[in-house]
Amino acid sequence: MDITNIKRSVIIGMSIVFVAFMIFILVTALMFQKHDVAFTSPVIVRKNPTVTYADGETLYLKNKSSSWKTIEIGDVLKEGGAVKTGTDGVLDIKFSDGTAMRITENSFLSIDDVSLVKVSVGLKKGRLISKFTRMFSNQHFSVRTPSAVAGIRGTELVFDVSGNTSEIVGMSGITEVYNPSFPEKRVLLGFQTKTSLSDNAPPADPVPLSPEEVSAYRKMLDSIHYNEVIVIGSPIQFKPDTAEITESSRKDLEKLAKKIRWHRYKIEIDGHTADVGDSVSQYSLSLERAKRIRDFLVSQKISRKRLSVRGYGGSKPIASNATPEGRAKNRRVEFIIRK
Repeated sequence: MDITNIKRSVIIGMSIVFVAFMIFILVTALMFQKHDVAFTSPVIVRKNPTVTYADGETLYLKNKSSSWKTIEIGDVLKEGGAVKTGTDGVLDIKFSDGTAMRITENSFLSIDDVSLVKVSVGLKKGRLISKFTRMFSNQHFSVRTPSAVAGIRGTELVFDVSGNTSEIVGMSGITEVYNPSFPEKRVLLGFQTKTSLSDNAPPADPVPLSPEEVSAYRKMLDSIHYNEVIVIGSPIQFKPDTAEITESSRKDLEKLAKKIRWHRYKIEIDGHTADVGDSVSQYSLSLERAKRIRDFLVSQKISRKRLSVRGYGGSKPIASNATPEGRAKNRRVEFIIRK
């Protein structure tokens, strides 16, 4: 028997096993990154949420022994932390491709538990607008308020907390709601219904939403950012009711061009208006403004291939259209990073 051939065969066999093992590791990592693979208990893999949008006063508390700091887009939030907003604050947080939340002005949210198999948050006050999508069967979501616990199976929900009173709106799916003080009395919140709870009473029977409420809540949910937004110093300004960029905003766009020129990511330019007047005109104006900004950035040596445009009109508000201040915030242009 030829010893040399045996050694060669052993080496080749070990090499094949090693290559196969590395391919398995690589494929598993890629699938895990896309949420196609989940490790069940007792192995828990942390999946920390990321801030995709922040406007106005938004603050983050890493843990009880730390101090509050201003939130920046792209910040990664940790389990055991908390976020809050001021009178003009809006904050979007992405947990996974299908799960994201927004808290609006004067809100406080604790991040109680975040893992691949569980997401649990607590809304002490304010408003939470949330989308939950289950990636696998043993994944669990829950939201706590001072007077309610909502066990979520994958759905769209809006929570409003004022004092010890909570209102919970279900836009899709089914959610079990109860008051911890009355655990025996539970209700199932279904499609386009709402319930209310106080600290000394079980949840009220769900009632249907009005068409106006459905429309308003749908716009809120659809405006949550899943991708990070580039924020420049001040909002892009246009001459009234036109797509002509003001001179001061041209200078801001020049700074933006210098900032992104050497990056490789693509950018989507989204135009928005306040929801006032004719919706077709809103859409046309928002799209034309996005196109003007794209053309200006191209003139600043940004490749057109990296830029795309969309117009949304007034369909994705980040503030109420009932006040001049809210309408001013809704008239905006956003730069969405497409990695």
